Amino acid sequence: MKKNIVSILIGLILFAHISQKIQAQKPPKTDVVNNKALIKLSLMDMKKTKVLPNETILFVNQSTKKINSVKTSKEGKAEISLDKGFTYNVQFKATGGDILDYGPLELENSPNLTGFTLDLQYDPPRNFTLENVEFDSGKVTLKPISFTNLNELLDLMKLKPTTEIEIRGHTDNVGNADANLKLSEARAKAVVDYLILKGIAKNRLSFKGFGDTKPRETNDTPQGRQKNRRTEANIIKD
Repeated sequence: MKKNIVSILIGLILFAHISQKIQAQKPPKTDVVNNKALIKLSLMDMKKTKVLPNETILFVNQSTKKINSVKTSKEGKAEISLDKGFTYNVQFKATGGDILDYGPLELENSPNLTGFTLDLQYDPPRNFTLENVEFDSGKVTLKPISFTNLNELLDLMKLKPTTEIEIRGHTDNVGNADANLKLSEARAKAVVDYLILKGIAKNRLSFKGFGDTKPRETNDTPQGRQKNRRTEANIIKD
């Protein structure tokens, strides 16, 4: 998932970086003293037809590795102050935990640079694996390690109250195919039950089991089978 839109985004950052209109602004005195630039940004989908609220954008300082993050408002806008004189990797924290690279942003260390606007485009993934969602062997009981990522999904659905999601269960090909199909469906239902228990409306959730019919990797190796045993979330409606 991390690489499937990188080639598109790298081209866009070159266009966006060249075409940005740098606007002289009068930042607060604290920004001048601390040698910071105020970045005002907006986020839309790739077709520029809708704004993207509640999306997390990361600015990773290439030199210090410090991560600055900001979340877009319901209008798809945000502001963040960054230290001048550094280059930042602009990234999106996608639903499901993946980090998607947009490209570099260089802030020159100039007294004339007080801030500018940055227009970003991004298409959030519609389908993603719920990492570290695990079950007891042969059962539908969620292991405690699962709750961190499930709670992130829970937070997403609370921030986006119109979003509807289908939970999809998958297994490897070890054992009986019919039993695997039933197990995958029961595990997907267990995730849905957890989200409902935590306050998500039932009509926003559905589930489906696919058993071993949609492998992601080969089932001939332990590593491949591990990747095939997965739970996915598919966004049906924004």
